[in-house]
Amino acid sequence: MRLASVLRSRAGSGYKNMPATELQVISLVNMMMQLYKRRHDKSLKKQYDLQRDRYENMASGGDGGKAGLYGRRPTDAKRSTHEASIRELHHSAWSDEDFIRFLGELDKSISQHHQEINEPIEESDTSDKPDVEAIADTVYDLMSSLEHNDIVYILNDIADQLGVGEPDSD
Repeated sequence: MRLASVLRSRAGSGYKNMPATELQVISLVNMMMQLYKRRHDKSLKKQYDLQRDRYENMASGGDGGKAGLYGRRPTDAKRSTHEASIRELHHSAWSDEDFIRFLGELDKSISQHHQEINEPIEESDTSDKPDVEAIADTVYDLMSSLEHNDIVYILNDIADQLGVGEPDSD
């Protein structure tokens, strides 16, 4: 019971408005480096890239997307029922500058890692192939709060514009 009362008192005293601590930044860098070092595994590379994109989004004032949208494990549900964003759930006290500092520390760790293993830093994949899964997830996020008829109207309109709709039966 004592821990619960401490947490309640911290929550009511502006505890959530504290900036990122050095320990939080370093812990997050270490977690991201574990993914980065195992990027030869395609799914882990995708997870690293996703997380990196989320933190870059938050460094420029974004919310990092919905929590759990992509799941943490292959057995997780594809779509999240969370309404809150990554920033709201996990980094509500962090400022944009905290994320910028984190990304700077992550970049330093990546450079140091490559120096230690005497390997050049890989350029990111600049493939022109669209990420269909990410597009579908974004469309889902945008449309999930709409009513059924609005969703049907939008999807039919898009299908017509792309020329993939069912032909009219006049």
